[in-house]
Amino acid sequence: VPHDPAVDIRKAMAVRAERRKQEIAAQNEREEEERQGSMRRAQAKLQQLEARRQQREQEQAQAVERQQMEAAAVAPRTTPAWRGASTADGSRADLGTWRRADEPRREETGRPRR
Repeated sequence: VPHDPAVDIRKAMAVRAERRKQEIAAQNEREEEERQGSMRRAQAKLQQLEARRQQREQEQAQAVERQQMEAAAVAPRTTPAWRGASTADGSRADLGTWRRADEPRREETGRPRR
């Protein structure tokens, strides 16, 4: 049987085309995986940033709350005398006894308030 070189060439070209098709498919798959991976990485980074933001907000809220608690702890327990509450020595002060600091008491002057 005489050997036809054209058959060999066609066969070689078919093999080459098939190999090239497989290479392209593999390349496409690799690129797709890389795309998916970068998407996942971006998603993870976004979630991480969001979690950090929430934690920071929570810490700020806790700090504000702590400051309010500390302020409440050092605030005087009694209401001011001019509100008609009990004064430091335990006596009741009615609204009429309120006076300016530089003004003498009524008993000291012997006359009604101006």
